[in-house]
Amino acid sequence: GDLLARMREADIAKATFHDLDARFHRELCAAAGNPVTDIILASLSSSILDYVSAAADGTDDWPWVQAELTAQHAGLLESVLAGDADRARRECADHIHWFAATTGIRATTGSSDSAPADTGSTSTDAPANAIDAREP
Repeated sequence: GDLLARMREADIAKATFHDLDARFHRELCAAAGNPVTDIILASLSSSILDYVSAAADGTDDWPWVQAELTAQHAGLLESVLAGDADRARRECADHIHWFAATTGIRATTGSSDSAPADTGSTSTDAPANAIDAREP
């Protein structure tokens, strides 16, 4: 709750947003109750923060990206707190793939194909340049 409220602040510095974003992901992972994933995320946190920050900083419309990330985070948190693992899994995959498509980074799927996997979702699917394609 409090992290998301702070992340929604219009005048938040990008660096602060990214720090809160990393903290949100660590806390969400811990709330999901999988200690292995929690340990992996904690150990990779600084590396993830670096490339996510660089990718987000390269977007043309940061306020829109900030609002969308925060909305997606709220949905993820709601799914985890409700104990809806299937929904949380779908929303997590959609979140990763949306961010990759929006920022131009590639999300790996664990296969030799490095393109984002099709999750079957249409709610957050984004074209290669989602910022330019969004509705005004």
